Amino acid sequence: MKSSYAIAVLITLVTVGWVASGMIGAEEDPQAAEETLRPPAAIQREAPVPQVRVRRAAAETRLTDLRVLGETRASRLVEVKAETGGRVVETGAEDGATVDADTLLVRLALDDRQERVRRAEAAVARWEDRYAADQRLANRDFTSRQRVLESKAALEEARAALAAMRLDIDRTTIRAPFAGVLETRLAEVGDYVGIGDPVARVVDLDPLKVVAKVAEADIGRLQVGQPGRATLVTGRRLEGRVSYIAPVADGVTRTFAVELEVPNPDATVPEGMTAEVRLPLEQVRAHRLSPALLALDDEGRIGVKLVDADNRVVFHPVQVAGDSRDGLWVEGLPDPATLIVVGQEFVRAGQRVEPVDVETIAANSAALAEADRAALQAGRAPDATVDGVTAPEGAQP
Repeated sequence: MKSSYAIAVLITLVTVGWVASGMIGAEEDPQAAEETLRPPAAIQREAPVPQVRVRRAAAETRLTDLRVLGETRASRLVEVKAETGGRVVETGAEDGATVDADTLLVRLALDDRQERVRRAEAAVARWEDRYAADQRLANRDFTSRQRVLESKAALEEARAALAAMRLDIDRTTIRAPFAGVLETRLAEVGDYVGIGDPVARVVDLDPLKVVAKVAEADIGRLQVGQPGRATLVTGRRLEGRVSYIAPVADGVTRTFAVELEVPNPDATVPEGMTAEVRLPLEQVRAHRLSPALLALDDEGRIGVKLVDADNRVVFHPVQVAGDSRDGLWVEGLPDPATLIVVGQEFVRAGQRVEPVDVETIAANSAALAEADRAALQAGRAPDATVDGVTAPEGAQP
């Protein structure tokens, strides 16, 4: 029993001595001790710098324009009306036909107009003889001057009646007032028309007018005579010049009417077509880029991610100035700008990146393809690498 106590006491003393020897030993570096005790999974490793593809873009001079919707209108549209009454006995041009000035549209029946003209001519001749006779008698004092004046008045009245009858006959032939297109003939053979009744509508489509409504904020930037372009819904483009700017705004929309006059020699563009009107305003410097490069920042602003001189991502807000077949025009970027074209969605502003120029990639790809073709022609397996086909920086070719 005593031997068991002795063994327990001995083990306790040995343990206390071993612990005490470690505490009394040389002072250990705390940082080294921390790293020694840190588990392997907790060891921090620096993340690799991501690669992004970039393209250097220079600003271009762009002519800004004002875009508004409008519609085509004839320069003249006249509803031809009868100036005398009668039955239609003959018609001229058909609907849609091109007409010249004085082309026959409608002819009315003469009825008894010729007989009335002959009666009027006879009355004129009678009063001419009467007036001449009264003048001879007055010269011999056989009649009064009052009778001469009455004869002259009656003669003038007869002449006026004759002229009116001849004019009425002329008015039975209704002709086109100007060269254009007969839109619609409203009278047919057998119809009776009275004075003031419409018989046809004639439009003048050359030149053609494109009328648009411009907001009051932009009207001061336009002037008569400046060039413009209208694009029809069919895709056809018409070039012309501003011929009219309304001096008074529309009371409801507060917009101003602007007319663009364009040539239409063949009258192939009708009235009433919708058109987009572009009016050039001023020249500005802007960048042209793909819409896919646009992004939003935390504040909801539209912008583009660039790479600065320190290879860090920078978010630049932009303003979309217009579009074209090749992309969007934006303003607000530095000139030139290093655009991130691939990988912009995986990096954030302020992050360091490794930019790779897309032109360099294209050149390397072409060089690799050429080297592979050369190897195949020589009967060797293609084994070219980028390092092998790319000359070291600063080396002379």
